Amino acid sequence: MNRTTIRIASLSFSLGLLACPASTTPDPSYPKQTTLAFKTPRCSATSCRCRPLDSNDNQTEEEIPTGHKRFELRLPRTTSALWVEVVGKGVYHKPAEQMAEACLYVDLPKSKTARFVMHSERADPEIGLQTGLKVFEYGPKEGPHWYRVFEFTCGGMNRCTKTGMAAWVAFQRGLPRGIFNPCGSVKITDVSVTGTRERKTDVDYTDMTVRFAFDVYEFDTYKNPGSAECGTAAASK
Repeated sequence: MNRTTIRIASLSFSLGLLACPASTTPDPSYPKQTTLAFKTPRCSATSCRCRPLDSNDNQTEEEIPTGHKRFELRLPRTTSALWVEVVGKGVYHKPAEQMAEACLYVDLPKSKTARFVMHSERADPEIGLQTGLKVFEYGPKEGPHWYRVFEFTCGGMNRCTKTGMAAWVAFQRGLPRGIFNPCGSVKITDVSVTGTRERKTDVDYTDMTVRFAFDVYEFDTYKNPGSAECGTAAASK
């Protein structure tokens, strides 16, 4: 198996790229179970109800602990098995047979760094690996608003390939100061990707692990998502 590692080191005023021939951190081995506790009103003990994206959702989020901000982690419709770890809180597992879109909601402390690991495994060789994650930040002030602050996709309409991941890395490298959405309050840091590709082609991924971290700033967001007053960034285009 060929293994690629792409690392992105986020500095205070730039996002640099470091490419390594092999990973020094082994990919995680997760059990096929969920250990993350769901504590928000959108969730039951075992699953969460996704916020609708095709209409205005003015529902006010409740029971957010003092000093925290709420985030939605949205997993795509896929035939692959997915795991999302919120480090220090637990793991959410979406099995391959659960093809529908899935969401989870977590509360992260302000002025702290939150770390995530997303692991994906191909289940159907003909379809290939399908993986992705979108993260939205909730802002109650003058809203409520939801800000798209992180996005990762590989596979789906096209194969999940080395070329596709190289394009994603280039996109991350181009983010000013690691900020995907200037209207939000999140800085993306410590991004790394490891994956195993098919031996015959050295192109298509069979499994992949994405690691990243958020610096969650203290200030309250309030401007409309995509507002020109926030400046220009990827999520505003």
